[in-house]
Amino acid sequence: MNTRKPLFPSRERRVWRVMWKMVAAAVLLTTVGLGIAVLKSRTQGTTYHFLSGFSLGVICGLPTGMALFLYRAYRVMDEFGKRLQEKACTFAFVVSMVGAATAYALSTETGFTFPPWTLYLFGGVVYGLSVLRGSLAARGEV
Repeated sequence: MNTRKPLFPSRERRVWRVMWKMVAAAVLLTTVGLGIAVLKSRTQGTTYHFLSGFSLGVICGLPTGMALFLYRAYRVMDEFGKRLQEKACTFAFVVSMVGAATAYALSTETGFTFPPWTLYLFGGVVYGLSVLRGSLAARGEV
């Protein structure tokens, strides 16, 4: 009889499924937003204004969609996963705010302005690295 125990519990598989859906939605929305932005640059008049508003809506929907997916994943996590996410979000928020303050100081002194999406990307990368580090620490690899 083969009674292999699954590698991950079902609760953890549900969290991974939601997180992968979140990544897929982010990639899809980003691709659509960039595609519309490229298309917008090749048009003019009413079409330009329509595509401009549409791309703005898609780009504004991205953080909202990610927040909803993250909330869904948070709801199915166990206590350890919830604490790990809370720590990662807190750390990413603090580092992002330091990054925003630094970018603001640099822009006032040098005149170079950072696009707003760079702060969003920076915060997302820091969040991902925080979750990865917390997961590795829990397994005893860090």
